[in-house]
Amino acid sequence: MTVHNWGEPSRGTWQLVIRCDGCLATLHSWSLLIHGTGDLPAGQAMPMVTRQPSKQPTTASGEGATADERPDSVVQHLNSAASYRRRRHIAFMLTAAAVILALLLLVTF
Repeated sequence: MTVHNWGEPSRGTWQLVIRCDGCLATLHSWSLLIHGTGDLPAGQAMPMVTRQPSKQPTTASGEGATADERPDSVVQHLNSAASYRRRRHIAFMLTAAAVILALLLLVTF
């Protein structure tokens, strides 16, 4: 496990699933924030963006949808911001603990 991806594969199909428990809802906007390194891996070109986001809101009523497709709560199969902050905090605390341990070992010996 590395701090690069915390053992979570980033390849594959990502989904944004919205559920609203049978209500009529309008999605006005959403965004995806991806954290990573500033440089591309060696030998890889910058991917081309081929689609522009829609400026029109998306309406979802849930009519005719199956239980899994009907909007009734927000489920993001992505790393949530809270989860990301929690992992960053844990990584910071582990780094701080390692530095303190190294300093204690230097002072002791």
